[in-house]
Amino acid sequence: MATHTTPGDQARLDVAGKTTGSVFDTVVDRKNFNSMKWAYAHQLLAADEAAADPLPMWVADTDFKAPQAVIDALHQAVDHGAFGYPGGATDSYLDAVTGWQARRFGWEVPREWVLQTAGIITTLRPRCRHSPRRAIRS
Repeated sequence: MATHTTPGDQARLDVAGKTTGSVFDTVVDRKNFNSMKWAYAHQLLAADEAAADPLPMWVADTDFKAPQAVIDALHQAVDHGAFGYPGGATDSYLDAVTGWQARRFGWEVPREWVLQTAGIITTLRPRCRHSPRRAIRS
């Protein structure tokens, strides 16, 4: 069983109280942290459904703490204090994306193929809506 923490906790502990190396070993309790999937069941579900205290199985809204490198990068951006539009993907971002594809799938992705988007749904929706429909033949 994993240790329950609040979003601000830094340590990752296992059931024996020992520090672990994975964010997946810690359960972050988000029920009182403005989480739509945990705190708004009474608004999103019928009364009897919400009363059953269902386990929300959302894909994009995880219950794991972000990796420390991500937290540090966000702190650095916040500490800078000026928020504007980024000028595109940085070299380190492109290296991370293309390197992961190569290691994980053996796929050498050209850097110019990597595009930053606002999200998967907003990116795929227009392509799906404007793609030619093909008849399904049995």
